[in-house]
Amino acid sequence: MPVIRPESKVTTPHRGTPSPNPVCRRLACPSRVRRPGLSPVFATLLSCLAALSAPQTAKAADQTDDRPIEFGALGLATLETARLNVVNIGEPNVIPPGPCRVTLSYLDANGIIINDRNGRPFSAQLDVARGKILHFDMSSRRVNINGRLQFRALVTLPAVPGDGSVDQCANMIPSLEIFDQVTSRTLLVLHPALIRGFDPQPDPPGAPLLLQ
Repeated sequence: MPVIRPESKVTTPHRGTPSPNPVCRRLACPSRVRRPGLSPVFATLLSCLAALSAPQTAKAADQTDDRPIEFGALGLATLETARLNVVNIGEPNVIPPGPCRVTLSYLDANGIIINDRNGRPFSAQLDVARGKILHFDMSSRRVNINGRLQFRALVTLPAVPGDGSVDQCANMIPSLEIFDQVTSRTLLVLHPALIRGFDPQPDPPGAPLLLQ
């Protein structure tokens, strides 16, 4: 018996309708759409700027022109107070006679600024006018002594002016003393090493002066 197959329908495009362009189909495909981006020239310029700026940033972070004045290690016991003094002997011919902004700090045996019992650091900035004496204390009542506290003092002067102006901190003299809280009697005085050609003591630099 013969098999009758259904006739296949042939679809013809309507007249006047253009056939789809394969290029247009590719452009219309979302996965093939080209997204805007940086041009190669602009990207190269950004890379060059980043390479040039990186070494300059590291250099600025690693270098400082501040002038530290170091003191030797000392011990602070109960009922004692450490006093860091600074005097600006000044320069009579300096105009204007502006103050010197100096930073005074107390450091522990690891070189870290000591905190008081409330967590505040023993570090202060003082503006010392010409001819004036200022001080910054660290009392044993405000810090955890645990029998005896080993510490050292640090005085930091700002950098020498790079514009040729007068250095207001050229004649600063610091000293460190420990005195008794009950009697206010000074127990020890310590001077740093030679500072800008002026030696405030006849003893070797850093040698303590014990008061009997």
